[in-house]
Amino acid sequence: MKVLEPYKNYLMKSPCHPFTAEIEAEESDIIAIGMTNGQASDMTASSKTAIFVRANEGYRVGTTYVQDLEMSPEAVIKEALANGIIQDPLHLNKGMKIDVEQKMEHSPVEALSQVASDVYQSIKCLSKELTYISVVTTETLKQMAIVNNQGLDLSSSIRRIEVSMSLTIEKPVHRSFQFEKTVNDLQKLSIEDLMGPINEWLELPTRSSELLAHDLPAVLDASVMCNILLTAWQMFSGADYQKRQTPYVNQLNQCVASEVVTLKDLPSSGNCGYNKVFDCEGTLTKDLVIIDQGILKQLMHNQSSARQMDTLSTGHAGRDTNLISDQTEVKIIPSHFVLEAGNATKKDLLDRLEEGIYIYESYDMFHSLNTASGDFAIPCKGIVYKNHEPQGTVSGLTISGNFVDLLKTIEKVANDSSSLSVVMSKSFQVEAPSVYVSNLHVTGGE
Repeated sequence: MKVLEPYKNYLMKSPCHPFTAEIEAEESDIIAIGMTNGQASDMTASSKTAIFVRANEGYRVGTTYVQDLEMSPEAVIKEALANGIIQDPLHLNKGMKIDVEQKMEHSPVEALSQVASDVYQSIKCLSKELTYISVVTTETLKQMAIVNNQGLDLSSSIRRIEVSMSLTIEKPVHRSFQFEKTVNDLQKLSIEDLMGPINEWLELPTRSSELLAHDLPAVLDASVMCNILLTAWQMFSGADYQKRQTPYVNQLNQCVASEVVTLKDLPSSGNCGYNKVFDCEGTLTKDLVIIDQGILKQLMHNQSSARQMDTLSTGHAGRDTNLISDQTEVKIIPSHFVLEAGNATKKDLLDRLEEGIYIYESYDMFHSLNTASGDFAIPCKGIVYKNHEPQGTVSGLTISGNFVDLLKTIEKVANDSSSLSVVMSKSFQVEAPSVYVSNLHVTGGE
């Protein structure tokens, strides 16, 4: 990236600086266009470039964050050093050069607008009861680069296209639906795939029912599992493991889930648009199997947590102000956190519900699960099943229990899929299928 050239030159002119320094740059260029109830919206565009510096002199480590690209490298690094506090010195990745940065141009606005229009028209044809339809197509071009005075020089580029949909039906019963899909290439977007989850939602029964039992078999929809994973991934952070702030302490290489459960983080495969070559510390990423058929195999690490546990970083260093307000703090963050799909269809799972409940919608993704204990209490809606037949919808429900126990009671995993990204920052995404659990505690009901 051009913004890092002055920093590279500054570090190269005097490689024997009395300090070590790491400079990372991130550039995001975003355009969005959509259609709401048949009316095309104006295109919105935004661009942001940020430079993050970590530097240490002796045992004082300091950080800074700047968007003023006119500041001299010397001034920015001095600012970082001036913010230094006493702690372990930085351990910088050394002597590696990778340049997979491509000169990317945005897709034609007409093409992005056409996607929104085509999706809108396809949704409109599904039901005359729809009173509100909003479709937004967003394309993000992101460049990332990092250099240090240990010879590291990395750069990469990604393209991410997201189609987000919001639907409402007012009568006979008010209900709404949100759904998103991301790809890294406009040609990989399938409108037919988008219609499947919407059709399922439209076919849900609208008549009311009542909940007669509180502990019963259940099917958790893929979207509900995504809602849970959007918080639960933190239980597999090496930093939280070392601090004993996860229920999985001392459980490495132990059976912690049903054998049908496999959890992965996939920063270097797939076409979801959340792939990356290296993390914000310059560690190369790789696909990581966290739980393999029920066995806890690995944790996610940045350099700090890896040193504390005498292992290697897995390339999961990142920054996200959704997790902490400090722009410069390096955290452990996934890229594309996935509960692996199974071979059964969702219908297979629902057919198993002789008497049970299908939880198809949930809320409060960030406050309903305690990652230190695993305990959760999640507000939701469900459909009561009796004699293998849906009886009606129940709202005002809460499902509660412990995430560790939930994974142990999963008996069947579907081959469907839903995905969910972090609101605002869009720094990572989770993906999950629907699951059948043998026992779920459910309370409430209106």
